[in-house]
Amino acid sequence: MNTASNKDGYYFTYEVPTTEPINKIDLKFNQTNFNWHIVLEGSQTQNEWFQILDDYRILSIQNEQTNYTYSTLNLPRSKYKYYRLLIKSKVKPELKQAKISLDGSIDASYNTYPTTFMNIKQKGKTTVVDIDLNQKLPLSFLKLNVSDKVDHYRPMTLQYISDSIATEKGLKYTYKTFYRGTLSSVDTTGFKFATTLAQKLRIVIQNNDNQALQIESAVAKGYTHELLVRFDNPADYFLVYGNKNAQLPRYDIQQIASAVPENAPSIDLGNVLEISKQKKTLKKPLFESKVWLWLVMGAVIVILGWFTLRMMAKR
Repeated sequence: MNTASNKDGYYFTYEVPTTEPINKIDLKFNQTNFNWHIVLEGSQTQNEWFQILDDYRILSIQNEQTNYTYSTLNLPRSKYKYYRLLIKSKVKPELKQAKISLDGSIDASYNTYPTTFMNIKQKGKTTVVDIDLNQKLPLSFLKLNVSDKVDHYRPMTLQYISDSIATEKGLKYTYKTFYRGTLSSVDTTGFKFATTLAQKLRIVIQNNDNQALQIESAVAKGYTHELLVRFDNPADYFLVYGNKNAQLPRYDIQQIASAVPENAPSIDLGNVLEISKQKKTLKKPLFESKVWLWLVMGAVIVILGWFTLRMMAKR
């Protein structure tokens, strides 16, 4: 609606022409380097304002070492007609876009995996963190707990061991990168990525010319999965698994998962029963032992030699 400024900073007022609530505002600026604090307020009449966010920090750093931007406002579900954004800055922010929306996604449910081993070492200007989960697990979330209270923005990569080669000096591991991001003091929620099956992880943090961070611990998680089924007729149903050659099934419920009632009953599985497969009977060779084979060959040679000598004697 309007833009204004005073000694506190620059104000941007928006009218939201909808009755739906919002919980997210994505801000885009023409500036590439800034470090600002935000105050967000809401109102129904513009006469009385209610604070939604206070001292919320947004940041952008772009140089030869870092390319990092965090300018998304995550706020509690709010339903106002007017929103007023205060950016505390001495320089006028060149606000290019403010995308106001409702993020209706549901927070994922995770299983937390214990880390049985964590080793941290410094290699030049990088910090290498090795984590062992003791077994292969489907990972989709990782968080590093940093004890340093200073601001930090470090490029980092997540890797897992994809192969190993035995050498005279022991096993030599091959690492595969599956995620790249920034370890930041502004966004400490952790890293989310596509589910990756891994046991041994390696996190490589680029410190550049900064002092290495003190990593206290790591939290590794994987999605909790649910199986939705619909039974149309009373019967004994079996959940069969383990066939690597089985094709992906297609059910109607895949297209209408949103129609599944929230109070859908849960079921308990019975005991696991192993499906025994009848082994194919292999035809045994006539002679299983090589000794018999050599005896037969020797007998054949003797007989042929005897007939050969007799034929020569007749001549």
